[in-house]
Amino acid sequence: MREHLFGRRREEFLRAFKSRPAEQDPAEAAIDILWSMVSGPTFYAWLELTVAARTDPELHEPVAELTARLGAVIEQTFREIFPAPGM
Repeated sequence: MREHLFGRRREEFLRAFKSRPAEQDPAEAAIDILWSMVSGPTFYAWLELTVAARTDPELHEPVAELTARLGAVIEQTFREIFPAPGM
């Protein structure tokens, strides 16, 4: 279940990134993408799991690991939107 939810969150994020209009300002795109990540049923399921993991020792480690993986996907994607100067 946790892996399934991670996959859905990741796919939603990547779909939002890929579907952004090419002419859209990157900062505007970033805001839209972040908004899509904190709204909707998948976010609320993820939030419930995260809250449960705070007090459930069996959930804590796996949820923390999945959260870190999702964070890495988000970071990599935003580095593509906002490359470092000179790149």
